[in-house]
Amino acid sequence: MRRNRSEPTSSTLLGMLAIACTLGAVVLLAPGCRASGTSERISPHWRAPESPDMVDLYFEPVDRPHELIARISATGETRRFGSLALAEAAVYEKLRDLAARYGALAIIEIDVVVTVDGEPVEVDLQQRSRPVENHVITARAKAVRFRGR
Repeated sequence: MRRNRSEPTSSTLLGMLAIACTLGAVVLLAPGCRASGTSERISPHWRAPESPDMVDLYFEPVDRPHELIARISATGETRRFGSLALAEAAVYEKLRDLAARYGALAIIEIDVVVTVDGEPVEVDLQQRSRPVENHVITARAKAVRFRGR
C-alpha cells in the first residue's frame, strides 16, 4: 500500500508536537508572564513541598489553629498582563507557588494593595477587567498549615 506524500508520518507529527510543546513552554516561562514574589521562612520545621494546586486561599478571617510556615508576598504589574484581573490572578498563582515550596497548604490574612505611581488607589469591579497601565498589585499573606491536617 502506497502512502500519500501529503499525509504526515507519525515521526513528523511527533516532531511538530515537540516543537509546539517547546514553544508553549517558552511562552509560559517568558519574562513578564509571571508575577514576582518573595518569601521568608518562619517555621523551623522542614516540610516536603506540596503541589500549588493543593494550597487554598482564604480571603475571610480564619479562626482555626495553624502553624505559621512563611510570610509571602507577590507583585504583578498591569503593563505585563494587560488588565488588573490578569495581574491579580498571576499574583495569587505566585502566592500558591511560594506557599507550596514550604509545604504550606493554606494562605491566610491576604492583604492586597493596588498602586499607581506608588500611591494606593481604589479599584471598582468594572475596572478590573479593562485594560489599564501602570497599576501594580501587591499581595502579602501568611503561608500556614492547619493543625491536625
